[in-house]
Amino acid sequence: MNMLEFTRQLVADGGIVMWPLMMSSVTIWSLLVYRSLQLANHRFCSEADLDAIGEALAQGKSIDSLPCYHRLRGIQHYVISALNRDNSTPRRLIESLDAAVETCRDHITGNGQVVRCLIHTAPLLGLLGTVWGMIETFDVIAVAGTSEPSLLARGISIAMLTTQAGLLIAVPAIYIERRVARWEEKIMFQVDKSRLALVQRIAERTHGKHHAA
Repeated sequence: MNMLEFTRQLVADGGIVMWPLMMSSVTIWSLLVYRSLQLANHRFCSEADLDAIGEALAQGKSIDSLPCYHRLRGIQHYVISALNRDNSTPRRLIESLDAAVETCRDHITGNGQVVRCLIHTAPLLGLLGTVWGMIETFDVIAVAGTSEPSLLARGISIAMLTTQAGLLIAVPAIYIERRVARWEEKIMFQVDKSRLALVQRIAERTHGKHHAA
């Protein structure tokens, strides 16, 4: 039996509730894989490179010629590129920096709520299938009694398979989602760390200019 035939048989045995369970499973794992691939693309520069970038921005210079700028990938590159486009004044730089960080935060954690909602919905769908199967079983008992066990097997099969499917979807997905969420937290920690370093460099440069004046 190949995978397609196995899936068809599983849906046939599990009843109509197996369809939303399967769609939830596909959506959950697709989003988890998509999030993981997104997170793998981010590269951060060293503190020395970040100081050089911050100093250039504070002086109102373009950072396109800095080698460290071209080594950036992903979220940090987006943040610093936003500053490079708008470096008119130190205050404007910091405002642009905060706006870019918030945009990145929304981008990084954007579909996390959707995934968690679907994961928590899977066991509930399994419970719905259990109730559906038990209702079907009681309907058979009401008509034919308990003298025909084969007639009861359909409802019991629906009840057991959907419950099992809901748990099999939710349990590993919860573990993987937590790993991905911790990965996102680490990336946002690096972004916040970069923000603080840039703000400090800009503030030091501005303070130095005031003293020189």
